[in-house]
Amino acid sequence: MEENRFSDPSLVIKKAKSFLELATEKNDMNLIGYADFYLGDCYYTLGNITKCIEYTNSAIQEFTLSENWYKAGGCYNLLGIVFSNQGDTSNALTSYFEAISLAERHGDSFVGSLAYENYAEMCESCNINDYALENALKSKELILKCRDNSRFHVIYTLVLATILKIYLKTNDIDNSILAYEDLMNAYDEKSDLEHGLDFYVVQLLYANKTGLLDEEQCLKEALESFDNNEYKTDYFMYVLDLMRYLKDNNRYETLGYICSEMDKILDEANYPAYKLKISDIKIDYLQHENKKNELFDALIDYRKYFKMQENQNSVTLNYLAQLRDSLAVQKNNIQVLQEKVVTDELTGIHNRRRFAKLSKQLQDKARQNHVHFAIEMLDIDKFKQINDRNGHRTGDLCLNAIGQVLQSLQDDNIYCYRYGGDEFSILFYNYTDEQIREICNKLSERVKDVFIIKRLPLTTISQGICNIIPSMKDSITSQLASADKALYESKGLGGNKITIIN
Repeated sequence: MEENRFSDPSLVIKKAKSFLELATEKNDMNLIGYADFYLGDCYYTLGNITKCIEYTNSAIQEFTLSENWYKAGGCYNLLGIVFSNQGDTSNALTSYFEAISLAERHGDSFVGSLAYENYAEMCESCNINDYALENALKSKELILKCRDNSRFHVIYTLVLATILKIYLKTNDIDNSILAYEDLMNAYDEKSDLEHGLDFYVVQLLYANKTGLLDEEQCLKEALESFDNNEYKTDYFMYVLDLMRYLKDNNRYETLGYICSEMDKILDEANYPAYKLKISDIKIDYLQHENKKNELFDALIDYRKYFKMQENQNSVTLNYLAQLRDSLAVQKNNIQVLQEKVVTDELTGIHNRRRFAKLSKQLQDKARQNHVHFAIEMLDIDKFKQINDRNGHRTGDLCLNAIGQVLQSLQDDNIYCYRYGGDEFSILFYNYTDEQIREICNKLSERVKDVFIIKRLPLTTISQGICNIIPSMKDSITSQLASADKALYESKGLGGNKITIIN
């Protein structure tokens, strides 16, 4: 499907629908996402915006559930392009920002490059040229980190073409010359890379601005590329650039031909925003040629396209609202699942997985601020005897009771965990030895009280603490080992003791 998605989208749609059936039978959410993505992408190429948004919306939800952030970012990029071409700048920005956010959170330079490139094109089309250039250069920076990606050269040349177009638009001739050299070098580096319509149009604009190339030859090549390109809507912004060039340079006969060809292509496609933009240039052409009857028909068409655009915006907003609602529910579900992963089911407090993450953060913070950071290890004295005499059910109740006591102890600077078996851990941020000993004494008394209330076997706890102002040589592993050593000192003294070492 990847090989034919641009060359034969109708074929890919057939394959993707069959693939969707198989993926659904296997209940594989990631594969379902791929099928929906290819369907959305190909429907976009064929001009069915409603189906494009519908399938892309579904793919985002499926990739989010399967945590395929690379493809989720790709879907947001596609939605951004759709919204941008529909003239819906607000939702296009939202989609690009979602793609950029995903890329930054998950370190995906390729998705980030695509998002910044698309964002740059949208800014350029709105004549926000400074911001367009800033985003295009950011895209270039990111894509250069992705040379191993199979699509590197395709995206790299696209980014370079955008940068060149922005320099030309702002009459920065010196940088335009350098950018054109970069673009040509990129094509030389990948000699089998096909020159697309985007290349030939931007080369024509370069010839027009600089006079360094044969402008007539560049125009001939651009028109040949236009004629040979089966899916002109994929290069729509460059088609518009070509039409504006023809208008600005009084090439009205050729402009009339392009208008006629685009009318044929867009007649069967659901691209109201494209039709409006083409119609606007066509009206200028007909006025210049004084074709009054055709001009009247074109004005009627323009009004019709405007109504179509309004209807399309309503459909788009409806799908976007559904997408946001679905993602909000999924985000909540994911947060619940993530919390379950780091929570001990028996005691209700966080587990060793969460301990590993937060302990490192707190130690780094204490080292930076030059304050105390303590790790405590505690366990239940003679816990094996409790299990042997009273059964594992009673042992579980004892662990649950310890968990309840530790939950009540937690605050913004005290964090409690079940470390494993009958061992628990406590992290203290910015507490002195005296403060910790006072808290630990109260903890011992509270455990006794709760065990009596719950009619559990009377027992005690042993506690070992390592409290230091961390230096660069200190690690969680070394501090944890010291806390463990302190715990065994407490147990060696008969249990029910508190040992603090520094």
